[in-house]
Amino acid sequence: MGSNKSLFLAIGITFFVGHTIFQSLMPAFLTQRVPSEYRGTATGFYNLASFFGASVGGMISGYLYDLDPKYPVYFILSFLVIWIITGLPTSPSSDHN
Repeated sequence: MGSNKSLFLAIGITFFVGHTIFQSLMPAFLTQRVPSEYRGTATGFYNLASFFGASVGGMISGYLYDLDPKYPVYFILSFLVIWIITGLPTSPSSDHN
């Protein structure tokens, strides 16, 4: 029973740290890559896509959980592997134009 609590705590901390980092880094990367005259539009679209993604992700997760409680975990792990293979975003300073 103690190991389940430790695992839950470790996963929770990992999620919180990752969420906190991406909440600050992704908009910063976006505003650095977009010309100043389009920053408002880009930031608005980014926020809209973020809320839309959370909504759709929650609905899909609920549906998959209804089918089998393990399916949301399999789905997100598959999604992360595909994202890692196709490429994670890089910082604007690492771009070589």
